[in-house]
Amino acid sequence: MHSFIAARIGLMAGAMLSGSRQAWLSAVRFAIVIARFCRYAGIARSPQSVNRRCRSEVGQHHGRRWRNAVCAALFLTLMARASAENWLVTYRFPSGTETSIDVDSLQVVGEVIRYRWRALGLDGTTSATRDAVANCRDRSRANWPSVQTSPTSPTGELNQAYYEVVTVCQKALQLRLTRSDGVPAEPVAAPATAQSPKAANWIVTYGSEFAIDGDSIEVSGDLLRYRNRYPRYGGGFAESGVVANCRERTRGDWTDLRMYATYPDTRNGNEVQVVCLLAQQRGLISAEAAAPRAKQPPEAVAAVASPPPPPAKPRTSSSGSGFLVDGRSVVTNFHVVEGCTRFSVRRDTTTYRAKLEATTERNDLALLSIDALLPGAPSIRFAAMLGEEVMVAGHPLSGFLASDLIVTSGQVNSLAGMGNDPSFLQISAPVQPGNSGGPLIDRSGGIVGVVVSKVNVLRLAKVTGDFAQNINFAIKPEVLRMFLEANRVLYKSTPPGKRLDGVALAERARGFTVQVTCES
Repeated sequence: MHSFIAARIGLMAGAMLSGSRQAWLSAVRFAIVIARFCRYAGIARSPQSVNRRCRSEVGQHHGRRWRNAVCAALFLTLMARASAENWLVTYRFPSGTETSIDVDSLQVVGEVIRYRWRALGLDGTTSATRDAVANCRDRSRANWPSVQTSPTSPTGELNQAYYEVVTVCQKALQLRLTRSDGVPAEPVAAPATAQSPKAANWIVTYGSEFAIDGDSIEVSGDLLRYRNRYPRYGGGFAESGVVANCRERTRGDWTDLRMYATYPDTRNGNEVQVVCLLAQQRGLISAEAAAPRAKQPPEAVAAVASPPPPPAKPRTSSSGSGFLVDGRSVVTNFHVVEGCTRFSVRRDTTTYRAKLEATTERNDLALLSIDALLPGAPSIRFAAMLGEEVMVAGHPLSGFLASDLIVTSGQVNSLAGMGNDPSFLQISAPVQPGNSGGPLIDRSGGIVGVVVSKVNVLRLAKVTGDFAQNINFAIKPEVLRMFLEANRVLYKSTPPGKRLDGVALAERARGFTVQVTCES
């Protein structure tokens, strides 16, 4: 089969060059030379890699005219074949290998989604495509024909399976193969006498775009389960299954039940407040269960007159860095906004008022929202790679250094933090106070982490007797993406693109890096 294809390509080249009999015979002979490249094309990473190999090796045996004609024909043939498949990268290993899924192969099989996947090697070769199944409700996976799925995890040696399942479930939801809670959508039966399904009772909770389905609220233990709606890129709305704890005023994703704090007068805070009020009005929970838990018990009323209140403390402010993720949402560190009541975000010379939407102290992340819609949100990588070059962008030492964006460069030194903490990366790019919450950027402009801290040199010197240099840390992109998904924040996620030089990379970082200021 490969020889047949090679012969056709060679004959096409001969026809383009000349109509003479000798040219046709040369084309047939040349077909034998490139037969091995057709075999290579059957296992290659992309038509581009085949084209590069063809031009480098075929040119050693034939002139430039023959090389350009035949390699162009081979490239066009492979491009036509590749367009029939829709492969999407799901995970890239530090070594450079990657896995991908065929989006067009997704189909519902009972309670799971069946799909095809493959792995790509460093030399451009691919493993044979295999079938697998994913359960979107519990993020589990199995190799077909087995449907007894096993749980996956974003950490550990086999975390590529987790991101494969996440990608499959996201695409299945977009293709309407599953519902927002991960359950496969049932086939639509449309007889002439069939009744149309009941429309959702959408109740707006924030602005004019974010809403909940009032008829979907149900009690699940100490939590309320319901559906919500939020805008997505390209227009329209996306739906998801959410749970809320009225007493703690927390909310999370139904699929993993990770709960995150919410705050009054914010997008998530308003959503939880409306859900709890509706559940109380409908008798699903009591008034006590719907009310937020008091942070401190009320103090006893003194019998004597209270002393005059102490003078108000002067307002203090601090600053850090952050970056845009969807035009309205800004990510920074929890310790940057901890204890603050007022927030602002500055990009270039323009300052915007911000609201605190969600925090996770454990992972040291916080989410702010602004009223404006700003362009330039970056793509967030699946994972960082050991040894890759990175750039830190931010606004360190505010008031001492320049108010403009400041960048430093380094590399990823380790895929774990202090004490082998799997949530962090160790980097060599210089970090100063005020860089916290800023983006860690790869050479194509994608986010590979959130800058979080630097090692305490003086404290470490007391233990080791030496002053450590360039030991800084960033939160892994896997942790960042889980935080954004739990709070229903839309973000872009693509593999690394074209390598940029330092000037172009800094200019791109200027578009999404901000300074976060808070007052307490």
